[in-house]
Amino acid sequence: MFMNVNMNHKQLINWVLNDPAHKMTRNTNTQFEYLNFGYCLLARVIEKVSGKPYAQFVKDNVLTPSGITDMSIGANSEAARKPREVKYYPAYACNLNVTRFDAHGGWIATPIDLVRFLVHVDGLPTRNDIITASSHTTMLTDSGIKDVNGNDPNYGFGWGTQNQWHNGAMDGTIAFVQVLPNGYTYAVIANTRPANDGFAFNMAGVVQNIIKGVSKWPAYDLF
Repeated sequence: MFMNVNMNHKQLINWVLNDPAHKMTRNTNTQFEYLNFGYCLLARVIEKVSGKPYAQFVKDNVLTPSGITDMSIGANSEAARKPREVKYYPAYACNLNVTRFDAHGGWIATPIDLVRFLVHVDGLPTRNDIITASSHTTMLTDSGIKDVNGNDPNYGFGWGTQNQWHNGAMDGTIAFVQVLPNGYTYAVIANTRPANDGFAFNMAGVVQNIIKGVSKWPAYDLF
């Protein structure tokens, strides 16, 4: 997904499926590996089944029911940034073809909107979920498939199964979202990817410590 940035979705999929150097021969039931390309394929399946562009389907069926109105797919230049969208450092982050990322890292969102989404898929009674209890259980069921180092990544259907979490990381940004066991939910985003925290785990730890240190929360409801 970070290669051949001049290709569109169809061209990239054809290249991956037909280029001998990138053809997958490993049995995915025997070794775990996170694959952005799989989410690209999933978005195209959504488009085929729904008859809608991927972003529109997500807005209609995920974002709007969650009370989210400002999320959108990012642009491929600093000049085309949305109103109130940050600058990314280094500036060449926009050259990654973020628009093509769509389903695996192309969305622009505020931390509050990410939490708005989380509280509607977390299985907790605070807000009505947009997925069924059965789907929530499936989402958080550990696949049990180990990675190349023999470790269990504790990953389900698109979700870390330990405390319901996910992170994001690429040039120009890192992010982390999580539902903690005590019910607190947070999202944190930065507009650069530091060398000492390439996958946002340190940043997540800072937020967790902040939450632990708060003795009283404001009474108003952001959602």
